[in-house]
Amino acid sequence: VLVAHGQVDGQVDIRHFRLLTRQLKKHDKQFDSFERRFEGHGLIKEANRIAFYQSLEDFLARYMPTPRNPAPGDATSGP
Repeated sequence: VLVAHGQVDGQVDIRHFRLLTRQLKKHDKQFDSFERRFEGHGLIKEANRIAFYQSLEDFLARYMPTPRNPAPGDATSGP
């Protein structure tokens, strides 16, 4: 699972994000997280949107690789 959250989210308290990630770690579950300090419920800053989409692309390549988006280290895939 990829968990993303802005620290100043007015809709969902950051404590929910922290509790979820703490429980995932406690139960040895694999997950990726993306947290941004000065973001709310959506990603407003362009740099943060770009960073999130890069994280999402990397996450999908790792767990759902395709020929156009191969898993890291997969030399057999390619365009």
